Amino acid sequence: MGHIFLTGSFEIQGILSPIQIDGITLRHWKMYPLALNSLDILPKLQLITQIPYAGASKMSIHGDSEKILQDSSCCSNESTSAEPAFYEGHFRIDNETEIKDTFISFRGWNKGVAFVNNFNIGRFWPACGPQCTLYVPAPILRPGDNIVVIFELHAPNHELTIDFTTDPDFTCGPEQ
Repeated sequence: MGHIFLTGSFEIQGILSPIQIDGITLRHWKMYPLALNSLDILPKLQLITQIPYAGASKMSIHGDSEKILQDSSCCSNESTSAEPAFYEGHFRIDNETEIKDTFISFRGWNKGVAFVNNFNIGRFWPACGPQCTLYVPAPILRPGDNIVVIFELHAPNHELTIDFTTDPDFTCGPEQ
């Protein structure tokens, strides 16, 4: 009988070689971890760029009902940038009968992670696909105010919009 060797805890992890940009070794750089388990404190740290209220910022939920991203007074309406940033949007569900499983479309966004009501719904990267949408299970939604936080690593959708849809979309990627 053969032997199985498990190397999991003995593998060297982390950065194992010099960090370089354009062939130049970086020195004296710092890494800052982001604790994404409690997004409630991010506005206090002023890391969130607020998605502004605009007619174009609609969230269509299940086709019939339109929800508008609500402006929040806690955060400033800074301009978007190509640097990593947090974006926050609010939408309202009027009553419990409107709460259903749904999907958020990230067409027009680049690459990042999304949270709904402090629940990590996943990472998105439409350019690589194949999925354009992330699943939002009904139990994480609630009547009243709901919060979407997006951590975009590059540049956000220029209109700062997301759409809710009833079906998944697997048509994103380099060939689309």
